[in-house]
Amino acid sequence: MNFVTTNIRLPEDEYLRLKFEAAKKRKSFAAIVREKLGTGSIKQQARITKNLLNLAEKAEKENWKGPVDLATRHDDYFIK
Repeated sequence: MNFVTTNIRLPEDEYLRLKFEAAKKRKSFAAIVREKLGTGSIKQQARITKNLLNLAEKAEKENWKGPVDLATRHDDYFIK
């Protein structure tokens, strides 16, 4: 993967929060920013996809049901 160097402006509190998270996870600041932007590693994305597929399979096998109005009120359930 090729990277491009760029500058961004962040509110100071957001910058400090990201710096703290980077130190806590022992990762670079840039790696944390890439994670937040959704451009994490392909292995990480594959692991998340695998976990979601396993959850869907389990839900189907055990006949889990969601709310009957989920299709029409999905924003109410997922966006807070």
